Amino acid sequence: MCKTPIVYLLHILEECNYVLSVVTDDLPMYQFFSDETLKRAVCRSWEIVGEVTKKIPAAVSYTHLTLPTKLE
Repeated sequence: MCKTPIVYLLHILEECNYVLSVVTDDLPMYQFFSDETLKRAVCRSWEIVGEVTKKIPAAVSYTHLTLPTKLE
């Protein structure tokens, strides 16, 4: 079954929202780096984002080159 680009983009958004929920502005860097489980979870989320972006057709990527680079 071929998924639509929207499904892939929603999956990316879900992973980004997860990372933003666990790595907050008030989380000290030393605490993040000392928490092996948290580091692995965040790393895995970025791996998923990387894999999913490979599945988005180039036509979609080129059509939406102006997507924001920062989540608000």
